[in-house]
Amino acid sequence: MMGRNPHRGATLVSLMVGLVVSMIAVLGMLALYRTAVQVTGESTRYARVTGDRSTAIINAETLLQNAGYGIDGAALASTVVLCDSISAGSNGYQPGSCAAATVDQRKPVMVWRFATLAAPLGSGPAASQCEGLAIDNGQLLYLHALPCASTTALPSWSQDDVSVLFATSGLAGGVFAGIELESEPCAAFGVGGTGAVMAILEAHHPITDNPEDYRPTDPATFRQFVSRTCLTNIGGG
Repeated sequence: MMGRNPHRGATLVSLMVGLVVSMIAVLGMLALYRTAVQVTGESTRYARVTGDRSTAIINAETLLQNAGYGIDGAALASTVVLCDSISAGSNGYQPGSCAAATVDQRKPVMVWRFATLAAPLGSGPAASQCEGLAIDNGQLLYLHALPCASTTALPSWSQDDVSVLFATSGLAGGVFAGIELESEPCAAFGVGGTGAVMAILEAHHPITDNPEDYRPTDPATFRQFVSRTCLTNIGGG
């Protein structure tokens, strides 16, 4: 009696099961790849923003060293003003609601006066100029040095007289938040000169892309970065 010889091979059910398993594996790999690309993109953006912010802070610290330079007996109240805002109009950028600077104030705009030589080799009288830093919608602006007799009559800065030290690129790109003056014995870069006033530049890096989640007064919604610069040419005030 001849034994039965059943056909051997894959059934339709086994093929369908294998296909489903393969699809699940492929979808898992795609999800993993998407996550890796997203993390890499965010890391790259964060690194770029961090570098841009660090460069802006270094430039700002260097510029702040000019405050009071070349002015004998430079005092905070007569050399520096803090302003509530800066606006761009037909005549250029103009700080608004400015007042003589005192310590323990936090404002978005700081303008200072310094003196330069009007003629080479010190043969001419000192010429007074004003320059400053301004925070406008999170951006950090540099107001180029322009002639001014005092900080009570500030010039208007044209578009060509203003440089962007840090430009925001969406909320997740970070923002600058304020400038504050603090009474504290200090030295330039911690090693040279002596001063009595410290300028503190504050920046925020929001922890979310959603604009509604970032609140400048809520530390839980951002990471804080602070730069401290000694104003060695200015006495206390």
